[in-house]
Amino acid sequence: MILLDTHALLYWIKNPQNLGEEARKSINKTDRIGIHVISCFEIAILVEKSKIELDLPVDQWIADTLSHPKIDLVPLSVAAAVQCTQLPGDFHRDPVDRILSAACLINDYSLVTKDGLIEQWGHIKTIW
Repeated sequence: MILLDTHALLYWIKNPQNLGEEARKSINKTDRIGIHVISCFEIAILVEKSKIELDLPVDQWIADTLSHPKIDLVPLSVAAAVQCTQLPGDFHRDPVDRILSAACLINDYSLVTKDGLIEQWGHIKTIW
């Protein structure tokens, strides 16, 4: 399974042309796409702060998105909650990125992201 970073999820649903070519191909060919619950939280925060606009109320938009047949909701596990505080190497402080990266480490997921800091970190496979 691949896990989508929050921006990758938004691009995939709203503006797929903004995805990198490799990201688009990976999403199209995979049977399972992971969406982490922390991305749902981040989207709700972005809407509340008027940083993004959705065509539906945020709760409905998230419910509709999660109903896609290829999507699996990835919960926040205790292991990932702890692992995100103990990531190897030098990782930036963004809590959402830390949780997504911890989930990838624990579950051996690849992360679809354009975040260069995560790619440079080098401890998980990234796709863009």
